[in-house]
Amino acid sequence: MVDINLTIVIQAVSFLFLVFIMKRIFWEPLMRHIDRRDGLIAGRKEDIEKLQAESQKMREEYTTRIRAARKEGITLRDGLIRDGRIERLRLIDEAMDEAERVVSDGEKELLDVKRAALLAVKDEEIATMADQIVSRILSAANV
Repeated sequence: MVDINLTIVIQAVSFLFLVFIMKRIFWEPLMRHIDRRDGLIAGRKEDIEKLQAESQKMREEYTTRIRAARKEGITLRDGLIRDGRIERLRLIDEAMDEAERVVSDGEKELLDVKRAALLAVKDEEIATMADQIVSRILSAANV
């Protein structure tokens, strides 16, 4: 059987006193520190989750903006290409009209030069023919 003597009682009281002191000095501050740290960790996790959600939202917003900008760019590019084609056709038409005008003016100028040349030739031929007629008339009158 177990003898209960004064030493065991003193050791039990000492042990309980030591547990009480350790609880006050060590255990409670440690638990407060751990609770505070757990609270900080939980707060940081919430912050991280908020930041991740915000980051995802911003990523989706940027993706949407990029898609819209690309779509706008494609639309703008297609419009510029269309405008360029229209302008090219307009310039070709203008060039064709100008070429036709230049050719027409050239033809008119050539016709004028041809008429002037024909008139000059006719005048010379008429003068030559008149001289021949006069000399025949004179030679017929002298006979």
